[in-house]
Amino acid sequence: MDGDFFHHLNTGRYVLEHKALPYLDEFTHTANDKSWVGYAWGAGVIFYVIYSFFGAFGINLFISCLAILTLFLIYKTLKNYGISDKTNLIASSLLAICISFRFPARPEAFTYLFVSILLFINSAANMPKLKLLYPLVILFWANTYGAGVLAGILLLFLFILTNKEKSPKIFLLTFLSVVLAFLNGYGQKTVFYILLIPKISHIQSEWGGFFKNLDAAI
Repeated sequence: MDGDFFHHLNTGRYVLEHKALPYLDEFTHTANDKSWVGYAWGAGVIFYVIYSFFGAFGINLFISCLAILTLFLIYKTLKNYGISDKTNLIASSLLAICISFRFPARPEAFTYLFVSILLFINSAANMPKLKLLYPLVILFWANTYGAGVLAGILLLFLFILTNKEKSPKIFLLTFLSVVLAFLNGYGQKTVFYILLIPKISHIQSEWGGFFKNLDAAI
């Protein structure tokens, strides 16, 4: 019942059919032919391919697998920090309940996965070479759900501040990750999409409703 899913689905179809990214919104009645940033085009392509072959069942199965993988990585992360299996199981179960309220068939589901990957890599002290994956994770993140990639960049900087090891390699990997985040087709408009929200709120109903509710609350 989430119309936003089909918007992303059609974005993926557009990319595959035109071999290019969309810059005008051709799918939304209230924003037809308006300038648009398809910050989640990569997720749209994945959704469209899965939906074309396996329909709604395939999408649901895919999202379920993302959720399971996310929870598994969180479990492994807590284990790396020395959390007991019993406490870990309880914490992971509570987390599963929490994310079940907001784990829709939308590109944002990739954000949970990428956050859990970064947290796992940072916790795996016995596998330092995994940190070489930081730039790759950020690159994939920027092209599947770019509107959230800024959170990944900030998370990497948090790792630098909280980790005792101030290795030049970590600084270099973080810098490279920031650079790769901008290789998403829309550049800074994707990375700093949050700054565009007030501008588009009057034509895109989801954000328009958010700001109306915010004004009412204030």
